[in-house]
Amino acid sequence: MTLVEKRRSWTGTTGDWMRSRGLVLLRALVRRGLGVHAAFAIGLTLLAHLWRECGGGRSEWDNNPGNIKAHGNELGAMRTNVHDGTEPYRVFDSIELGIEAYLAKLEGPRYGPALAELIGRDDGRAWYAEIMRHGYHPFSETALTEWEQIRRRMTGV
Repeated sequence: MTLVEKRRSWTGTTGDWMRSRGLVLLRALVRRGLGVHAAFAIGLTLLAHLWRECGGGRSEWDNNPGNIKAHGNELGAMRTNVHDGTEPYRVFDSIELGIEAYLAKLEGPRYGPALAELIGRDDGRAWYAEIMRHGYHPFSETALTEWEQIRRRMTGV
């Protein structure tokens, strides 16, 4: 792996971040076979997660809105800064690649069953609780409530 210095990948408004990242997510979900309406609904749930991960773009670095860590067996570059002192984060050449890596992570064995359940039932609260329980970040009711508030602000519901 190559070490690189972190670069901020978003400098606009949070509203523009939401629209731009939401469109990339929507296109990626449609490419995976979801209809536009289902992709939009699922995309809002995932976008609320990405918002929580990177503060609506304020802390989005190196086109990695999902804050995906780099592990020794992955190819590509990684950031020199580390979150927990042990593992650096992945660097992506474009936001499309960063979103694809985020979705691939969610589709993998660790989080895939929760994503399949989300697609089948569109229960974002249960999905978010499940990915936290499986280690995306530590589970807490506070985090779950914060995610719900973000999603509500995004949808106006």
